[in-house]
Amino acid sequence: MKEFVKKYLPKNAEEFEAMEKGEVSSDIDTSFECLGRRMRVNIYNGLDGINMALRLLSDKIPTVDELKLPPSVKNLAEFPNGLVIVVGTTGSGKSTTLASILNIINHSKYVNIITIEDPIEYIYQEDKSRIVQREVGTHTPSFDEAVRGAMRQDPDVLLVGELRDLKTISSALTLAETGHLVFCTLHAKSVTDTIDRIIDVFPSDGQEQIRVQLASVLKAVVHQRLVQDTSGGRVPLTEILMVDDVVSGMIRQKQASNSMRDHLRTQKQGGSVHLVDNTVWLCRGGYLSLESVKPILSSDDYSLAKSILASGGKGRFIFGGAGL
Repeated sequence: MKEFVKKYLPKNAEEFEAMEKGEVSSDIDTSFECLGRRMRVNIYNGLDGINMALRLLSDKIPTVDELKLPPSVKNLAEFPNGLVIVVGTTGSGKSTTLASILNIINHSKYVNIITIEDPIEYIYQEDKSRIVQREVGTHTPSFDEAVRGAMRQDPDVLLVGELRDLKTISSALTLAETGHLVFCTLHAKSVTDTIDRIIDVFPSDGQEQIRVQLASVLKAVVHQRLVQDTSGGRVPLTEILMVDDVVSGMIRQKQASNSMRDHLRTQKQGGSVHLVDNTVWLCRGGYLSLESVKPILSSDDYSLAKSILASGGKGRFIFGGAGL
């Protein structure tokens, strides 16, 4: 493994050596290119020593349709400015979803795009847009420094691979507030949990200001998790909260996430997608078995999805604000 690291991951050689000596316990998470294909690699310690997991990355950025994402995800590429957050656990496909959205922009708009990633996964082929990809640890020391630097680099669109700390979040909010379109990821368990996760990063005496700032720039939150599909592969189970005036008011007024979820259930326009909507849509398309996601859904959501599927009715579908 040491020779592999020296050959393919020279920038991580010192970190790997420290891992071998037991001086560090953190993982190495990076990517590299071999024989024209990109691979993501994670090197980690275990009881049996150092282990390595490799994942072959597609040389083509998949489209929203190929990923079986709700059609309204395409609308996220149309915002002229603001903040769009994709949330989920590690390995839930957040980076791939964002790549598919950025590629829509790349093929449709003459804009400057800067990505800040850790690591770089997909290599964009410039079409109408100019794209600069930066990797933390290779081209910049940190997300925070790269985001602050982006303010002087004239981007129209910025991708921040992860909102890791207060400084990065603050800089991303400022960029969104000053007319840029900012996409980013965050570890959160739901679309409504996302708001609290961001606010709680800041000291209590500054949270009211951040609420006002977030309410004014946030455009959408996408939550996804990968579940087994009917072919034995994986498909994203997705929920989308499009931020309208009602949601903005809830953010400012510190309303509980339950109120936001109730609004998501009844919101009929703007492309929001409730978990039940996406579940039924995937089941109808033959991509998903309802029973396979029963442990994920609440009992109420499962019963509602089952009822809609059994009746053949349209239910409350709100993809793109229209019934399906």
